[in-house]
Formats: sequence, structure tokens, C-alpha cells
Amino acid sequence: MKLDRIPRFGTHTVVGQLCGTEQRALDDARKQLEREVAITLAPEVPASWKAPANLVNGLIVKSEVKPVVKEYGTVYEAHLDADLQSPRMAQIRSAYQRERLAHRIVGMAGGLSFVLACLASLAGYIRADEATKGY
Repeated sequence: MKLDRIPRFGTHTVVGQLCGTEQRALDDARKQLEREVAITLAPEVPASWKAPANLVNGLIVKSEVKPVVKEYGTVYEAHLDADLQSPRMAQIRSAYQRERLAHRIVGMAGGLSFVLACLASLAGYIRADEATKGY
């Protein structure tokens, strides 16, 4: 997938692969949309992060499934028109920032809990030493 074919902002049409059912065609087009959103957000958001499904679904303006008749049967191709405008993409960026912040807070809380447990065990050791007068 080329980076230059994805517009930075604006409405963009995503075309899924040919599939045997309408639902599979829609699912494939949605996966393509997720990839293109990840590529569009690439400088600020790592491509390994997966955007929440409800925010990606909020980008879809219009979905259309077209039947394509082939010699071996009918297959379906889904077209999704997605709105990649700045406010909608900003919601996805802020969701990433919130998730990153929550991850950092949990890590910091775990570290502080470890330090507190170490201090409590040290205080218990000192108190036992004082109570037994070193014996």
C-alpha cells in the first residue's frame, strides 16, 4: 500500500477485495480502512496501535456492496466512503493519548507499590530488631 495515495484529510473511498458474501466484503473493506487510518496517523501514532472500533466506524460516511458477476459465480465488492477530516482523526489521536497515559499511570502505580512494599518490609525488620535487641 502506497502512502501517497491516501489523502491526509478529506473523504476517501476504500475498496475491499472480492468476497463470497456481502458481510465478508464489508469486513474486508473495514480492515482496509483500519490500515489506511493507521498509515494516515503514522507520524503521531505507532502503526502497531489499533484504533477503537467505534471511532473507526464513526469515520464511515457511506457503505455500499456491489455484486460482481463472474463466470464462476457472484462475488461482492464493498466500497466505504470514509471521512478523514481533522476533527474525526483528532478523536482517534486523543484516544491513543488517553490509552498511553493510562498505561503510564498503571506502570507508575506498580512501581510505587513495589517501593512501598520494600519500605514496609524494611520497617518491619527494623522493628523486629529493636524488639529483640539484636538477639
